[in-house]
Amino acid sequence: ARSRGVFVLFSPAALVDVESYSVLAMHLAQLGHAVVLLSTTEFAIQDPKGALARAAAEAARAKLGLPLPKIILAGNSMGALAAMQALQASQFGADEALPMSEIHGLGLLASRASPVNEGGMDLSTCGVRATLVTATEDRALDSKKLQENLHLLPKNLTHVSIVGGNHAGFGYYDVEARLAIVLSKFPTYKLEDGVATVGKDVQARLAAYALAELASRP
Repeated sequence: ARSRGVFVLFSPAALVDVESYSVLAMHLAQLGHAVVLLSTTEFAIQDPKGALARAAAEAARAKLGLPLPKIILAGNSMGALAAMQALQASQFGADEALPMSEIHGLGLLASRASPVNEGGMDLSTCGVRATLVTATEDRALDSKKLQENLHLLPKNLTHVSIVGGNHAGFGYYDVEARLAIVLSKFPTYKLEDGVATVGKDVQARLAAYALAELASRP
């Protein structure tokens, strides 16, 4: 049976407007899960103390006027890093972070873990449920490093691969316009991505199903 009402706090990829994930949010809402899309004016969301996630959860509680159910920390690409940062802050008991008792799971779209000596983190012992969603035509995500560092993600991990999807397919944004912004900041940046053979709506729907399955896990 589907566990309805799990709340998703979602961080966008770098330099991607939160509205680019409105279709993903719509599909999740149809499956019974409310979504808060986090935003930033910076290059990408950073949440090393977990304060942004906690503030978003408290704001949603105040708006709804009732206690929220448990929360899934989720994100796309560099936004997934922010979700992992918030989870680690909670794991370490940071004052600004959400209590671990309020976190149902971790949802990562087109992202991977990195070793601690490379600025990453080890979430293998945090004890939460986790889902990693990747796409077979994603050329921006380093598949070798993804496999090498899977052990750093929570042990209760489900990996879903969307056949025919690519890196840009998780959000509805103008790839060329985003590339122009990135190049203005990082002139040597090279865009690497494959050609998707499924539509963005299909990819968003499948990603939503994967996050909903995460919400249903006891």
